[in-house]
Amino acid sequence: MKIWYQSFANFNRLSGYGKAITKYLHGFDKSGIHFEVHGLKSGGLADQYRAFECFDTAEVLRNVRLANHRKFDAVAIGNILDPGIREAREISEIPVMGLCESSLMIASLMDGMFHW
Repeated sequence: MKIWYQSFANFNRLSGYGKAITKYLHGFDKSGIHFEVHGLKSGGLADQYRAFECFDTAEVLRNVRLANHRKFDAVAIGNILDPGIREAREISEIPVMGLCESSLMIASLMDGMFHW
């Protein structure tokens, strides 16, 4: 299985983060899951400003289309706010997952008192 991991970080500015997330996700290669990690080429300020999140989401949506074209099995949006997840699902033929939505779903399964 091949998953496109789309970070909202600009790896040119945060190269240490890009290397760390790539190393971590490549630890799953032995299980048959391969992550191809992508950062943003421009922007990367979405963690600080909502307006920039909108600009960054446009680049992410282009990458979701590219992941579909390159026959990936899924896309994982690597930002806890799941920016652009609904829009990405509208244009994608493959599953698009988000960190927040996935985390909240697991939390709700673990404890009946957790509601989101």
